[in-house]
Amino acid sequence: MKQFPEVIDKTGILISNSSSHFFDHCKKIAEEKYFQFNPKILASASKHLQDLVRIRSVTGFEGKILHHITQTLENYDLPPVFDVNVYEPNIVVEYRGDPKNKKFTSFVSHVDTVDFDANEWSHAPDSGDLIEIDGEWKLYGRGSLDVKQGSAASLALIEALIEQPVDKNFRFVFYEGEETGDPTGASALIQQGIITPENTDVAFVIEPSKKNIIHGAFCNITIEVRVDGISGHSSEPDHAINAIRVLAEAIVEIDEKFERPSIRLGDELFVSTLAPTVFDTPDKSTNVIKGTASALFDLRLVPNTDPEVVRKSIETLLNCVCARHEAESKCTLIKTEQGGVALWNDSTDFDSDIMAPCQLPRKVYTLARAFNLKPLIGKFWSDLATMLSAGIPAVNIGGGPIERAHKKDEYLTIEELGDLMSQMCFLAFDGLE
Repeated sequence: MKQFPEVIDKTGILISNSSSHFFDHCKKIAEEKYFQFNPKILASASKHLQDLVRIRSVTGFEGKILHHITQTLENYDLPPVFDVNVYEPNIVVEYRGDPKNKKFTSFVSHVDTVDFDANEWSHAPDSGDLIEIDGEWKLYGRGSLDVKQGSAASLALIEALIEQPVDKNFRFVFYEGEETGDPTGASALIQQGIITPENTDVAFVIEPSKKNIIHGAFCNITIEVRVDGISGHSSEPDHAINAIRVLAEAIVEIDEKFERPSIRLGDELFVSTLAPTVFDTPDKSTNVIKGTASALFDLRLVPNTDPEVVRKSIETLLNCVCARHEAESKCTLIKTEQGGVALWNDSTDFDSDIMAPCQLPRKVYTLARAFNLKPLIGKFWSDLATMLSAGIPAVNIGGGPIERAHKKDEYLTIEELGDLMSQMCFLAFDGLE
């Protein structure tokens, strides 16, 4: 593991090389992003991100990081306009600058991460190494991109609101269990009535979104296909029905012939995806022709798709292949994470019997225009779908591309953190209604 010397910049952040002009870099970013974006806010968000990355919070082990956030909030000595509530295990901070308004603009950030193998990393996954390379600052560590940047930016904005109050309402949500769709996370907050369509004008669910604003999420389903043939000795293949061979043929045929559902929103066509991701047999012996084999398909379906219709379509293709080989088959829907969509504008043509789309408030369009954000439907699943399926207007924003998530040497550049931070400051301090 390569080690880097650390120095403390005048911002108080640990910088993993000999440079000490980090604050100047923050100032440059702030000037380029948004005129009301104080570089102190970005420097603070960077420090919070470094602290959070140094706390391991793989899904199921979020207690330490949630405790850290609670302690940080307690140290702020928050004025009465703030209300901090811990709904075990999640944390919700409400800022009520406009008591007459019952709705909040929400910033929603999960604190958990996927697991990692530290031996594969050049920078320790919990190092928080901040490195300057050719003028670009990168903060390394698991969760730096996905998505502790959201919690870091939220803490920095809370600090800014203490110093510069506004007559708006904001809700900051720090929650667990997103990476596995844990029911104790965002779903629990909705079921408990903490986040509802009645008290939320829009939820900004923080996820790596690059220069986009994501207003819809594909449904994510997992389908298991199973083939039952006849086992036998590997020296006598003619006296067996090889489940591996039949299933392999079925996978190819399903991939080629499955009609991917699509939807057109405005000028863009969005198409569902299908990918076989797991292949398994119960018997691992090398001299046995397998009588049983199974595979998992991961599908990302456009928001107006019925998962059961998709399952039946795949089952029909599977049965055709198995019939040719006199094998038995089974096709099971084993997981469904519902998708959703918010109408991007009043003229968007979206007609669905599966779900009712949400309408976004004007501030979302104003934000998109101000920062030149491209509206998209996201193929990756996030709790944006959870919000939308509950009737809560919501979008994804966030720094950096999703393609870098869940990989070794995960990082977020400070400029990418500045993308998110400047957008949040715009929503807080600009004259938006």
